[in-house]
Amino acid sequence: MLGGKTASYNKLEAMIFALSTDDKSLMVFASEVEATAYSEGIDVEDGVWLFFDDYDFPLAATFTTPNKCGSFSVTSGTYHLQPGQGQNLSEYLPQIASVEGLAPLNTVAGGMERLASNLSYMDSPENQG
Repeated sequence: MLGGKTASYNKLEAMIFALSTDDKSLMVFASEVEATAYSEGIDVEDGVWLFFDDYDFPLAATFTTPNKCGSFSVTSGTYHLQPGQGQNLSEYLPQIASVEGLAPLNTVAGGMERLASNLSYMDSPENQG
């Protein structure tokens, strides 16, 4: 249950937004698998990446294999995304410097349109419970 509502969508078809806290770029991924493959676990653990679902809600990384830091090497662990806490993606949009993803989600305006469309769907009478 997120924000007082249950997000009822197929997780495999949901877009994932990943915000880089370093350069304020927003990456748009077609799936959680793509997002977690792109964003290294060591960077995720260090807070370099913030994740959001396509309903504007924050996602948290849960590590199934921890990161390993040795004297001369670093090995990224594996993780999956689950509902998290914190600011919604829409609160970060004014800070975003660039967007990378498939059109039309390769602009801030395109991302905002997707979020607004999904929120409208969640708020529709047939999805209220």
